[in-house]
Amino acid sequence: MRNTILVMMTLLSFFVQGSEEKTEPNKIEPKNELVKSIELIQKPEIIVNIKEPTNWYMLSLPFITISLVIGSTIISIRTINIKTEEAKDSFAKSLETQKEISETQVRMTILSESRQKWINTLRDELSSFISKLHEIEHMLDTDKGNKTKKEDHDYLTKLLSQIELKASKITLLVNPSEDDHIKLIDLINDALINHGKGLTDLYKISDDIIILSQKILKDEWEVVKKLK
Repeated sequence: MRNTILVMMTLLSFFVQGSEEKTEPNKIEPKNELVKSIELIQKPEIIVNIKEPTNWYMLSLPFITISLVIGSTIISIRTINIKTEEAKDSFAKSLETQKEISETQVRMTILSESRQKWINTLRDELSSFISKLHEIEHMLDTDKGNKTKKEDHDYLTKLLSQIELKASKITLLVNPSEDDHIKLIDLINDALINHGKGLTDLYKISDDIIILSQKILKDEWEVVKKLK
């Protein structure tokens, strides 16, 4: 009986101990999934999978763009420099041309004015010579067959002196290389030589001088017009 009671008490103590373990409120058993999550948080692993090859064109595109910009800038600068030099050369040539044109115009203007003055002087001297030559013709015609008075003789001598002076001026004014000018001087010399030999020859020489003088003056005026 005593042994039976001891066995029963032993079993009861085991039972109570087992029930206490089952009813313990603060004991939490960890699960396998929670443990794995904690381990992943504590030890993160990053895995990168490159499924496509590297696109080197895309990587080099910025460098290509920069190179193109720099190249176009250099070409633009060179083009501007070339255009600038061409503009400078064109401007210099234009200035040189304008200078030559201006110098030519000034030279032609001076030449035209000088030639016009020369023509005016030649015309005045020819007019004076012809006028005095006609006066000599008139005196010789009036005194024809009569004895010349001393006053008329003195005046005729004076006219001859004046007409010789005019002839010398005309000779200096004309161009000795021009045929018409040479003929004019020959006619003037004939008038000086033949004034006392006969009025008919003197009248003829006088008319020839007028005709040739008109032609010379007209030709010279045409030259002046071309110079303007």
